[in-house]
Amino acid sequence: MAHLVSKASDKEFAAKIGELLDLEEFAGFLAGEVLLASYDGLLTTGQNYYMYIDPHSGKIGFIPWDLDLAWGNFWVGTKSELQHASIMRPWSGQNRFLERLLAVEEFKKIYRARMADMLDRFFIADRIQKRVEEIAAVIREPIAAESRFRLDKFEQEIGVRPVTHSPNETQFGVNQAAYPYKQFVETRSRNVRMQLEGKTKGLSEIGRAHV
Repeated sequence: MAHLVSKASDKEFAAKIGELLDLEEFAGFLAGEVLLASYDGLLTTGQNYYMYIDPHSGKIGFIPWDLDLAWGNFWVGTKSELQHASIMRPWSGQNRFLERLLAVEEFKKIYRARMADMLDRFFIADRIQKRVEEIAAVIREPIAAESRFRLDKFEQEIGVRPVTHSPNETQFGVNQAAYPYKQFVETRSRNVRMQLEGKTKGLSEIGRAHV
């Protein structure tokens, strides 16, 4: 597959990629990464995923890993940029594999269909916000035991209190501004749906000013 991605003509790539890569499976993998604006992986750094060969189909699939910086929380762009990132040109910098794959009409149709399905069934603001509240109730006590500082950030991020700025705040790291996850879900789901409906293209230059 590496040779096909690097050396094949566009016609040969489009004709043969489906023989090596499970297009349905990869479309789901990519749609999940893009919806979550998970940029600490294939979309930017080229890490945090596993490739495997399915023993039944003989085709290549992908498994995500290490998603602690998903939900639009990676340094490659601002929170607003990642909430509005393009779904059709989602990678930062250069990515020959994704660029060639999303130029294949067959894959593009599968990918857009998987994205729409995830929006309708899984990536629903009310549903995710409820889960955030359920999990927050369970983990609040151990976070409070760590420090008042961490509890303060935690409560801002889950929406219990409004986001406020702390002394000596940094752009990245422990003392960065709190990041309200519920807001991310609302904005991201709305923006992705607008892209699918052709009402906006999304931002396609994520990371250019930050790398």
